[in-house]
Amino acid sequence: MAEIVKKKEQINATVSPWIKKRCLELAETPEFSSISDVVSQALSEFFGKYDYIKTKESKEREDRIPDLLDALMKTKEGQEWLKCVFKTGKQLESGQPTEKIKNTQNPRKKEEEKDEEEEEVVEEEFILG
Repeated sequence: MAEIVKKKEQINATVSPWIKKRCLELAETPEFSSISDVVSQALSEFFGKYDYIKTKESKEREDRIPDLLDALMKTKEGQEWLKCVFKTGKQLESGQPTEKIKNTQNPRKKEEEKDEEEEEVVEEEFILG
């Protein structure tokens, strides 16, 4: 006697009452043979759309790279940063030790931090005085 081999796997999931109700309703129509058929078709469509969206997003990110590189090449700081990244990448590939990169800050940011420190001191003086 030939052994029956299942071609489908079983999964269990918890869904909202609304989703369950819709699955049961659709399973009773001639378009679907069972609840499993409804869920299988729904998930197949979901996976197709999901994969399409993820591929599209990835492509859009790839398309932005040349624009980003162009923008970086327009400034001296951007060119220096690209050189540093390229140099570090080469060192990592060859196994050479890398230098620690200085944390350079925007000069305006330093001025803002300095102003904030002065404000804190003034507040303390006011409170104490």
